[in-house]
Amino acid sequence: MKKTILSSLSLMVALSASAGVYTFKVPAAPNGAEVKINWLQDGKQSVVVVKDGEAKLDKADFTAQYVTVSAGGALYNKTLWLDPAQSLTVTVNEKERKVECSGDLAKINNYLINTDFAQLNYRAGSKAEAAYIKACDSVYNANRIKLKAAKLPAAFNAKETVRLKYHSNLALPRYTVFHEYMTRTENFKPGAQFRNKLKQLMVIDGDLLQYPEYGPFVSGCISFYVDEMEGDKEKNFMAYVDQNINDAKVKSYIVHEYVYGKVQYSGVDGKDELIAYYRKNVTNEVDKAKFDALYAKWDKLRAGSPSPSFTGTNIEGKQVSLEQLRGKYVYIDVWATWCGPCRGEIPHLKKLEEKYHGKDIHFVSLSCDQDKAAWEKMVKKDQMTGIQLHIGSGAKFMDEYVINGIPRFILLDRTGRIVKADATRPSNPETAKLFDELLAKPLDYDLFKSHMTELEKQEKEHWTVVFDRTGKYTDAEKDVAKPKMDKVRAEKVQWARQGIEANYGDKRFLDVLNIYLFNFLTIDELDAMLAKFTPEVQQEDRWKGMKNYVIYKPLNAIGQKAADFTMKDHKGKNVTLSKVAKKNKVTIVDFWASWCGPCRASMPHLKEVYAKYKKQGLEVVSVSIDEKADAWEKAYKQLELPWIDVCNHIGWKDEVVQKYAIRGIPHQVVIDSDMNFVGVGIHGSKQLEEILKKYLNK
Repeated sequence: MKKTILSSLSLMVALSASAGVYTFKVPAAPNGAEVKINWLQDGKQSVVVVKDGEAKLDKADFTAQYVTVSAGGALYNKTLWLDPAQSLTVTVNEKERKVECSGDLAKINNYLINTDFAQLNYRAGSKAEAAYIKACDSVYNANRIKLKAAKLPAAFNAKETVRLKYHSNLALPRYTVFHEYMTRTENFKPGAQFRNKLKQLMVIDGDLLQYPEYGPFVSGCISFYVDEMEGDKEKNFMAYVDQNINDAKVKSYIVHEYVYGKVQYSGVDGKDELIAYYRKNVTNEVDKAKFDALYAKWDKLRAGSPSPSFTGTNIEGKQVSLEQLRGKYVYIDVWATWCGPCRGEIPHLKKLEEKYHGKDIHFVSLSCDQDKAAWEKMVKKDQMTGIQLHIGSGAKFMDEYVINGIPRFILLDRTGRIVKADATRPSNPETAKLFDELLAKPLDYDLFKSHMTELEKQEKEHWTVVFDRTGKYTDAEKDVAKPKMDKVRAEKVQWARQGIEANYGDKRFLDVLNIYLFNFLTIDELDAMLAKFTPEVQQEDRWKGMKNYVIYKPLNAIGQKAADFTMKDHKGKNVTLSKVAKKNKVTIVDFWASWCGPCRASMPHLKEVYAKYKKQGLEVVSVSIDEKADAWEKAYKQLELPWIDVCNHIGWKDEVVQKYAIRGIPHQVVIDSDMNFVGVGIHGSKQLEEILKKYLNK
């Protein structure tokens, strides 16, 4: 055979053997590239690492056998025949997808790699049972004719005849599946002729694993028998294998193939028993290492684990991350425009989105299209709903979720933790049932607090940088930290909102409203949210306090009348605010407490203002919200307050505090002689003096 001359775009893999020394020449491969050889007789693997375009393997301790070799796309999992006493060179033209062999074993391996072996596909499933079996036999005969025409050595012919038997019958165990699909029937059961044929071929012998197709054939047979059994498929598989597979090597292979496939496509949740069965029965070290690597990935995706994150680009070109979606359940569809099954689920997905519109669930479609323009075109043309994002084909998220095929659906809870890493499709009625179950559940308070604590920790880290006074951080570092801090703060507000909206029957979420969300709501929004709490929760003092704020806050505005009150001063004398106001042009009402540091710090300036404007008609009435009389009295003397100071000693429950809609102290208002507000919630000395000058000069 003429040797192919490779261009710069071609990949050449040269495999030569002489007395057990194998040399791999891979000119186009980078250092560190691997050529993997799976030795089928003992189930081991040789990995040859390329350095400067060449790698060597010394191995003479094997008998002539089939191997599978992977070294690039055109030579991926190809079957070869190796003999330690003969040479072989395999050349791969990756661009043209051609493989050529030369050397002592060239004829055998050119036959193995380049022969178009006959095989049945699913369309043959339309045939009746006898005709299907006959078709399998015809495939086998056709392949034997090709073997005979190749005129290969007799010793190899004997081996190859056995291999071709299993290759030609790989479709036999799939007859039930193929037949139901092609004839659109259900619950089809093949008869005795089919079962006898399957039994005849299904020989359980570990030595037969030297043939690449034997293992897949036996796996297919076991799937046929297990699928016919009623009940739990995984339990049925384990029971069948224990009862019928006595050869340890075959059992190891079968269990690995079955369990690896299950975990690869649906994860480890609910499979602890199956995985323990795997650990007990799989002995092949190569298989075990492969499974352990897969298990490690899926173990991070168990229900309740934090989800890997993603950041995608929406149709407007803005970046959207998973963190921005927390507070609601998130149902993720990983898809692509070129994927038929993906497109087939879109109508069902739209129906789900319509059904749960306004509910606590985000519908997020993550496109892994390499062609972003194709994605944009389809989203716009089909007016696709939900949150449409493009992440591309190489997204880390794809690898972290072990996505080997699409569509793939993922369901996350309100905190961004995994509910199902391999969720049911929109077309499956179980999906809507699961949504209903989840949305009916209140958000667990401990889970809410745990996530809020995590957010507060993040906020503090950024706050430390942004408001640094030590000079430890640069302006550039502060500029980076500021948007991060703002992002976390926004997430805190969103998380609080979602927690409250999911728990109107839990009085603990009154504190959540009061602490985390109160200051971010308008009066109307707050009132609407308070109205949604259950009647039982509305009996709580905290609810009543916030409801009073809704009532009184609009009344504490410029031009409105201030609420009058009568309280006792330090001598036990009643002081009525309206009487004080009537005697003066302007009165400052200053709400404070002995334990309030900012309140006490503001007193010296207020003293200066009082001394400056007292003779022009200014009076000050300070209202303490202290509960302890002795603490109030002590602070009054220490501060040497020169004006009227009153207290009811009932703290935040004081009706006066409620009527003045006070959320924090110090809090100052300014009234004229007719009790009209001329200043509310004074911020800073400049604003206060402007008000005083304006009204005292009248």
